[in-house]
Amino acid sequence: MTGDKFADIQKLWEELDVFGFDLAWLKPCVQSVLGRKKFIEMSGKVTRLREHVDELEVELKRQRTALISAEVDLEMKRRDLAETDELDLNSELGYGRK
Repeated sequence: MTGDKFADIQKLWEELDVFGFDLAWLKPCVQSVLGRKKFIEMSGKVTRLREHVDELEVELKRQRTALISAEVDLEMKRRDLAETDELDLNSELGYGRK
C-alpha cells in the first residue's frame, strides 16, 4: 500500500465521522490499517539500511584487497631498496664484479 492509499483511507474515515454514523465496530480495523503505515515505512527504512550495509561491506572488501596489494608492493620495494643499498655499498668498497 502506498502513502496515497493511507491518506485516502484517513480522509474517508474523517468524512464518514462527519456524517455521524455509528462506526465504532469499524474503528479498530481502520486504526489497524492506518497503524500499518508506520510499520511499512520502517520496513522500507530497514531494507534501505540493509542495502547500504551490503554496499559498505563490498566496499570494505575492495579496500582490504587494495591494502593487501599495497602492502605486498611496499614489501617488494623494501627488498629492492635493501638489495640496491647492498650493491651500492659493495661497489664503494670495491667488492663484486668489475
